[in-house]
Amino acid sequence: MDKNVQGTNDYSTVSKYSMVKQGYFNDEFISEFVSNSKYSRRAPIIHMGYYARAEIIEAILTQFMRHVGNSHIQIISCGAGYDTTYFRLKKNLQEEFSLTYYEVDFVEVISRKTECIRRSKILSSILGLSNDVNSCTTGIHSQGYHLVGGDLRCQNDIESVLSSAGISWAAPTLLLAECSITYMDESSSTKFIEWASTKFPHATFVTFEQICPDDGFGHVMKHHFESLGSPLLSLDKYPDFDLQIRRYKEHGWSACASMSAYEALKLLTEEGKVNNVVRLEPFDEFESWHLMCCHYTLTIASKGVLENWFSDDRKKESINMSQNLLRYSEDNDLHWSVLPVQGQIPERFGHASGRLDEHRIALVGGFGKSYSQEHSRLSEISIVNTTDFTVQHVTLHSPLPKGDSSLAAMHSTCIPLHNGRLLIIGGRTSPTRPVNTKPVILSVWNKDVEVLDLIGPCPRWRHTATLIGSESTTQLILLFGGRTSNLIVLNDLWQLSIQQRIFSQISNVHVKGPQMLPRYSHTSAVTSDNKFLILLGGVNTHTTHQPGVCVINLLERKCYEYALPNQDPDRPIMLHNHTSELIEDSRFLVFGGGDNCFSFGTSFNPGIINMEICHLLH
Repeated sequence: MDKNVQGTNDYSTVSKYSMVKQGYFNDEFISEFVSNSKYSRRAPIIHMGYYARAEIIEAILTQFMRHVGNSHIQIISCGAGYDTTYFRLKKNLQEEFSLTYYEVDFVEVISRKTECIRRSKILSSILGLSNDVNSCTTGIHSQGYHLVGGDLRCQNDIESVLSSAGISWAAPTLLLAECSITYMDESSSTKFIEWASTKFPHATFVTFEQICPDDGFGHVMKHHFESLGSPLLSLDKYPDFDLQIRRYKEHGWSACASMSAYEALKLLTEEGKVNNVVRLEPFDEFESWHLMCCHYTLTIASKGVLENWFSDDRKKESINMSQNLLRYSEDNDLHWSVLPVQGQIPERFGHASGRLDEHRIALVGGFGKSYSQEHSRLSEISIVNTTDFTVQHVTLHSPLPKGDSSLAAMHSTCIPLHNGRLLIIGGRTSPTRPVNTKPVILSVWNKDVEVLDLIGPCPRWRHTATLIGSESTTQLILLFGGRTSNLIVLNDLWQLSIQQRIFSQISNVHVKGPQMLPRYSHTSAVTSDNKFLILLGGVNTHTTHQPGVCVINLLERKCYEYALPNQDPDRPIMLHNHTSELIEDSRFLVFGGGDNCFSFGTSFNPGIINMEICHLLH
């Protein structure tokens, strides 16, 4: 397993280099550790994840050095891999700072890093290899920098190699564990944390690692590392912030703060910087970005004169959920099951759906597995019969006319009209190409389409569209919000008359209501008696309070939040990028859903999901 853990360093280094190469983060030294034969450009969502990690660690180290000031500073990178932090710090180090930097990792990793440094003229020059450096195949010792091999699970060995490198046990010391000790068995990593608190009277321990393993995204994340042969061995015992803090305080650290990567970015970076970074490449995977940031934690434990060096002055958003959020426990408030389907229903997310009649629902567009099992945007129309769950597929007689119309779109809206017709508005085929700016009427049974030549709102996706009125003469569609290709979030409200085929903009209606969990990428429905509005799933940036089911009593103006059911680790469900239909005010049928999960792979929800909600409406 050690070799597999070491392999995560190689993947991480290439990802960092790719991120730097695209301008997310300034690191002129990372290229010295990546050969052209191993380089491959990563996806924007991977760049965003590694940018967050680099930005957070850089900010913490800078803040720490400013706090310590002109005292002698020691930093120990535990499981350093091919990290280049020392070289960046050294280049920008001001004269008043006295820094000694120690990097510790497996002997095999240190040997390869030593070889890379010796081959690099830039790195060798910074370390002064021609002068006072003592270099061998298993490490480097120079003034201010020590690269040593050792197994963090063997504290006696680590103590010995650090002592040989001239460590000062009494100096203010920062120990950095960046996605490293989480691969150690829990007993060994806890012993290492306790050993550090015993050996260093004035120290801080900074950890950046995974968290929250039990929701859908968490299970996908865990399975990814298990499939690589490098499981996250401490994750299950310390899955949340409170347990992370307790771990350090119970093993010798007097102060500790723990927060998500999202909170850390807000706290440590300049306002607006992340928004500028998002614009570097075409990007629209916000669900994956926010969930990734909620599934990594920055934990800072301190003691001695450094006990209060880190100021945790976060202004936590006030969310009144203590009364409303009902955790799934022995009460079994919510249940879901995967229904057997007769026929192949393509796994997909980011699609749209609409009722064709009482028992048949059409799924249109999205990203998923085509009949050839390749991942792509989907143009085929799948029709699900909700009585026997048979599936049929429809292909148009002829393709859509050339222009900006496409059924193979993501994040469009689908409104059911009469006689098996669906109105498709908006969507995108790439983060820079909006489509269906003119509404498309899809006649499923006739297998043809009509593009309405209307002047309406600006191109958009991730918007909502709601049908009002039951008769064709009175039907109106309300179109609200969405986002554009240049990342503008829209707040406009439009009305489309089906009979007159005219768009008109109307003033937004301001509504006061009960507090509830923020969310996006969810679905919703109103019960037949217009008494309850039900919100299903979605994503937010609150690590411990991701959306489940929200029931809003529209008459009493009361809101109730319910957490999602426990997950099946073998079939994790991510309740976003899905569509849903409320059946007889008693249950939701959920179609599709899933995500491109950071660097953990693409995950699709299995089949059709049935969720009973009748008992929540009392």
